[in-house]
Amino acid sequence: MDNFIKITTGWVRQYYEPDKDGAFVCTAQEFKAGDLCECEDDGGNPIDPQVHQYCPYDMVQPGQQLPITKELLAAINVGSSKVKKIEAKAVSPEFRKDSAWLDAIHDVINRTALAIRDEIECIVGR
Repeated sequence: MDNFIKITTGWVRQYYEPDKDGAFVCTAQEFKAGDLCECEDDGGNPIDPQVHQYCPYDMVQPGQQLPITKELLAAINVGSSKVKKIEAKAVSPEFRKDSAWLDAIHDVINRTALAIRDEIECIVGR
């Protein structure tokens, strides 16, 4: 397989306020990724999840650039990787490759990093 598509189910909460002409415009939005992810091939056919690097969901507020620096994002990713290595040591080497427990822990770590990033977004965007 040359590539695949990951589809994450989630939701968006959008906030609207009237502009000077009374038309409602989106002033902010919250993006929440759910826990359900599915993978498919280029033809849209379901496939088993593939081993892949975590890719953050870059969601931007209306009219704003993402205010977090690349260095800060890299630091969050490095921190996540360090925690994953620590957690991996808790699993015997012969079970690490196929450990559902370790996969679940890595998912929690990824979601925690995303939550931290979201909180930083809120602080920097003030």
